[in-house]
Parts: sequence; C-alpha cells; structure tokens
Amino acid sequence: KRLMNFTKGMPASLLPLELPSGAATVSIQLLVGPDLCDSMCAALCNGIRHFHLLVDCDNIPAGNESMALLEGRLRAMQVGKALHNLKAHGLHYLHSGIFFTLVTPSSLVGCFEEMHKAIVESGYNLDCWSMNVRGSNKAKLMNGWKVMLQAKQSKHVSKLGLWGCGSKSLPEAMALVNKIEKVCVVTLDAAAGQAYDFLANVQPIQSQGVQMEFANMYKQDHPFLKDEAVKKVGWELGISPAMLAIKWAEAKNATSVVPFVHQTDKKEAESNMRPAFEGSSFMSIHREFVQDYKQAPSPEECESALESALPQQLSAIPDPKQAKHAG
Repeated sequence: KRLMNFTKGMPASLLPLELPSGAATVSIQLLVGPDLCDSMCAALCNGIRHFHLLVDCDNIPAGNESMALLEGRLRAMQVGKALHNLKAHGLHYLHSGIFFTLVTPSSLVGCFEEMHKAIVESGYNLDCWSMNVRGSNKAKLMNGWKVMLQAKQSKHVSKLGLWGCGSKSLPEAMALVNKIEKVCVVTLDAAAGQAYDFLANVQPIQSQGVQMEFANMYKQDHPFLKDEAVKKVGWELGISPAMLAIKWAEAKNATSVVPFVHQTDKKEAESNMRPAFEGSSFMSIHREFVQDYKQAPSPEECESALESALPQQLSAIPDPKQAKHAG
C-alpha cells in the first residue's frame, strides 16, 4: 500500500512506458554479458520495465554442440548474477513489474531451461522467447521452433516470437513456423536498405493477431532517420526523428526495441555530429529519454504529421484500430 501511494506521487516523466494493452511502448535491447547489470540499472531508474535479452553466439564454431552448451550456461549465469545484483542497487522491489523477452539463435535454444531458471527463480517475468532467425536455414528454424513449442506447452513462457526478420524473409519464416505453432510476436529488422519496405508489413501482420516490434531503426545512421522529410517533421514537432519514429510505432500499437547506449557513448557520439536536429536522431536510453518521451506530442499527432510528409511510403498503411473495427 505504501508503494502504491509512493508511485501515485511520482511525476509522469518517471512512470513506465506502456501501451494501453499493457505491452511495452519501448523495450531496451541488451546483450547478455558482464555489463548487463549496470545497463539494466540505468534503464530501470529511468522508467524502463521491459528488456530484450540478446544471447550472441558469433564466436561459437558451427556444429560444436558442447561449446554451445557451455556458452549457454555462461550466459545464464551472467543473467542470474545481474538480476541478483539488482538487490544491491535497491531495485529488486520492482521485480513484479519487470518483463523480459529472451532472444536466442537457433543454435542456442538448448540454453532456455537455465535461462528460464535464472530469470523466474529470481522473481522476474519471462514474457516471450524469440528466435533470432538471422543465418538460420529452414531445418534450423523448424527444429528450433519445435524446442520452443515444448517450453510453451510446459507453460514456461506464454509467447513465442521471431526476431531479426527482414521484409523479404518474413513471409517464408512465418509460414514455416505457423505449421507447428502460430507465432505470437514478430520483431522486424528495419536495417539499412529496408527503411520503408518493412513499414508495409505492419497491417498485414497485425491482422493475423501478431504483436509487432521494430528493431534496428533507431541508430543514428539509419536512412529513415536521415530522411529530410522525417527530420523536418521532427523539427516542427520539437522532437528528434528517432522519437518521432517511436511515437509513430506506438500509434500503430507496435513496440520499439531500442539499443542501450551509455551516457559517455552518447556524449562522444553527439560531439562528432552535425548541429541542429540532424544530429538529434541519435537514440539512447539516458536520463532525459523518458522525460522527452512523455513531453513529446501524442502518438496520433506524430502519426498524422509523418504520414502527411511521406504519403507514398506510409499513408497506404491502414490504422490497426480501424482495420480491426472494419473486420
């Protein structure tokens, strides 16, 4: 009761960022490693409550199952240590409101049991398990999805997702896994060269009852954020192009997965950028981020302004609420 009274008195700029449905409007992308706790603490102190934990396996030789098993155990230990250390920072009391999405490559789906144990036994919520489809062939995708389905059937996780889909590979990947179990969440990789292609996928995917997420769209050199029309709209609204993109995604009921950048990295990057609002597209989770988000114009206003400036790329995408009503 005291905690509830305390949160009622908190400024709106410090409250968690969530959609009306309860899904996160912004989730922080964190690479599982030695610095996980420090990054998580900084984001939690600024109102972030959802995290995507990415497990990397670039250094593991292909086909080396014993090495993959050891790597999975190491990553699980790093997650467990980071969550345990949150107590030392006085942040463990937030545990019931903190949610994680675990992202693993197909070669490391075997580490899920230990990852699940590290998160859940520490008192936190594992909301979704997504498979990183980059570099996965059909066989790896299908085999990995079968393992993930077992975890869902055992009620260890409620949602299964695909991470890192490009606009061209997405339909095939969804068709494959849907034969076994329907995908719940799709994280589109809005990489360079696909700055606008991925936008056309929003309504068709959501019409299938799939939750949408956008990743790799909020980097300073992304062509979408460097588009003169996008920068102009952001300048007129008084927000950065990246914040404009996040607000547009929120209007489409989609979650933005934003990379974590330390304050020192932010200052160094900004010092090398050109002035005015062109440089302000750099997206990082720092002290001012949540305040800027809360003070920005409404998602509907940002959506309208952006789609008016980019009629060919965006205006043809139906509003998900209108599409649902029409159906």
